[in-house]
Amino acid sequence: MTSATDELRRLLDERGVEWWQSVNTLGCVFTRWQSPLFGDEVCAMENGEEGLVLFDHFVTPEQAIDATLGRGTCKLDFVAFTKDGVDFAGFRCDGCGFTQAVPGGSLWGVTRDWSYCPNCGRRVE
Repeated sequence: MTSATDELRRLLDERGVEWWQSVNTLGCVFTRWQSPLFGDEVCAMENGEEGLVLFDHFVTPEQAIDATLGRGTCKLDFVAFTKDGVDFAGFRCDGCGFTQAVPGGSLWGVTRDWSYCPNCGRRVE
């Protein structure tokens, strides 16, 4: 692997995004992941000193992350609600609305230790 591919994979790991590797019949190595912004699989391939090829564009690892997972930061807001007579409590991303909540109105079992939102990829402040 080269530095751009290693950096891309490090950034994906840091955000908790599952990625996988594939190799075509010519021996080209691809890094693939699902993008919540595009709702589809994204593919990047090393292109020597120019960086990565992503959708036929030359990009840096940081640009590949920004283009496919979004950028910026978000905050976690406490949420409590009742659904079908059951009380829930948890946290909601103020950027994309992703919510992790548990029944019973207790925060037991709910994590607030996200470094990055598992849905939009923004860094949590």
